[in-house]
Amino acid sequence: MPEVPFEEQNLSSLLEIAGHSFKARLLACSLWEFFDRKLVCRRPSVDIDHPNSFHIEIEKFLRSKNVGDLQLHLVIRRNRRQETGLVHELLHLNLIPLGFPTFRIWADDDETWNLAGGIINNAEHVPMLRTFISFGYPESEFLGPSGPYSVRELDTFDDIAGLSSRLIEPASYALAVGSYLAKRSIRHEIVWIAKTVAPR
Repeated sequence: MPEVPFEEQNLSSLLEIAGHSFKARLLACSLWEFFDRKLVCRRPSVDIDHPNSFHIEIEKFLRSKNVGDLQLHLVIRRNRRQETGLVHELLHLNLIPLGFPTFRIWADDDETWNLAGGIINNAEHVPMLRTFISFGYPESEFLGPSGPYSVRELDTFDDIAGLSSRLIEPASYALAVGSYLAKRSIRHEIVWIAKTVAPR
């Protein structure tokens, strides 16, 4: 029996986690295709109560403009939230083909780096949420357990909530998040991946 290619194994993992949700399976397949089958999904059996996550490495892509040079990694924990957790992380990635930008961050310390990550993560949640609900999932399942949060983090969440009306469309999202990062003295660059991708 021939060995299943690594890329196909990752797609199989995504579809297995997505279960019987047609919309979740369609989303997984469309992103796997958009990112040139380079979407890696890890499912660790340890630390199952840790948060799910995604990570994108863009440096090689910025040189080649080839979407296949993006390095994308999902970590989905084997717990009761694995389906909704997967959909949540996929919706983060889906903002890219929808035309939303990502941000390169320059930070000299972990506190600034984590603050920037929190700002971007929570800003992305605003355009993601309506799609999550349209898939038939309850809003209560959108976020997993987290916290406790610092006063600074809670202030940031309030600020992002105040920007929510400007975070629905890509252009206004880029302006609002970029301005907020600048306000917090976080050096950054806006990267429009979908606009930059070289024709295949």
